[in-house]
Amino acid sequence: GAQSTRPGYTEISIEEEIDRLRFLPELVKMSTVPVSVDTYREEVAEFAAESGVHILNDIHGLHGNRIAEVAKKFDLSVICMAYRRLSENVLESIKKSFAGTLKIADEVGIDRNKVIFDPGIGFGKTADEDMISIARIDELKNDFPILLGASRKSFIGKKLNLDVSNRVDATGAVCVYGILHGVEIVRVHDVLEVSRMCRMVDELLKFAR
Repeated sequence: GAQSTRPGYTEISIEEEIDRLRFLPELVKMSTVPVSVDTYREEVAEFAAESGVHILNDIHGLHGNRIAEVAKKFDLSVICMAYRRLSENVLESIKKSFAGTLKIADEVGIDRNKVIFDPGIGFGKTADEDMISIARIDELKNDFPILLGASRKSFIGKKLNLDVSNRVDATGAVCVYGILHGVEIVRVHDVLEVSRMCRMVDELLKFAR
């Protein structure tokens, strides 16, 4: 993603966002894994799709900006975040947001096998609500993969009094918990360390079945 969405971010122009992603065609050629681009702008999504990316990540959950249309046109997978607050109950809000996203995906004709849901940790929630969303994430599980993006998030800092540069192990703990409760994808900064934790859990789970 070339446009930050962290708290207090400064929005950049569409032109600058695209310019920051000029390396995409070469990256896609070099990559041995699927490439995802995080954007909520149709023009940027179109550029990314034309550059050969495999996944669009929309923090608005397909609500507005025609990301759904771009995903359909290029037959891309979409990560759809629960961004809007639709209920005082945080879990109900996420469920309603997912339902709205799925309605849009169906109306546009996106293959349901290409839809991935993100509960939106750190977006429009208190630290306790982030904790609830993760602790009870199995209640959000449905027929679609769940992506958990909790890496270095502020709720970790608030709960453990850790600055952002010292949250690797706590992030790993959250990711491991998520995997044990049905999460299929984790988004992290510290890939090597956390991937080892997650792979070890996967190995253990083979012996639990």
